[in-house]
Amino acid sequence: MLSETQYLVKQGLLNLIRENPDFEPAGTIHSIDELAALSSMKHFDVLIVDKNFGDYFLEENMERTSELFSKCKVLVISDSDKETIYRIHKLNITGFITIESEKQEITDAIRKTADGTKFFSPKIVEALIAMTYGNREGGQGMPQRGMPTAQEVKDHFGNLSEREKEILKLVVKGKTAQEMADELFLSIHTIYTHRKNILKKLSCKNATELLNYAMSKGFMKQESLQ
Repeated sequence: MLSETQYLVKQGLLNLIRENPDFEPAGTIHSIDELAALSSMKHFDVLIVDKNFGDYFLEENMERTSELFSKCKVLVISDSDKETIYRIHKLNITGFITIESEKQEITDAIRKTADGTKFFSPKIVEALIAMTYGNREGGQGMPQRGMPTAQEVKDHFGNLSEREKEILKLVVKGKTAQEMADELFLSIHTIYTHRKNILKKLSCKNATELLNYAMSKGFMKQESLQ
């Protein structure tokens, strides 16, 4: 189901959907009222919403939007404004990409969202990292809400070694392997080995999945891994 009013974007998404035999467009809606009026949200797998069009993300509608989004799987497309991304990511959304996302990333996002798997594109993750840690670097960082309990930390990350937790903190902060090696006084080969072990223990295939996992569990803040 598409919630998109800009012709070019809508047609581009429809063409992409039709190119994939396992996708099928279920229709188009244009506003929060149209979404609320649907008798059932079970006849579509994913609601694709463009942040820049419609009235979903008006300040006065945010609570209602969050409630409606909780009833379906939502993939949001946004511009790259960091404050907007930070505000939207706290809603009940499963997937989050930007208008700069490539074709394969959009396709992956639709599939993951339909499966109920959290999917935030690297640019979204980068924006959230900047907003979370910006205050430590002279920026306008914002506090994270809904911090996990100590037991939740143990449940999700308790099988990591202390060194692996150190490296995971740096991964979440967007550090490169070389930057991690320099900061921890380790060889880059050792960093790669630790990162490989972290991916295996957390059942993630790559760094993007690892970031998505950390975010989906509410562990954006470095302190939550201590």
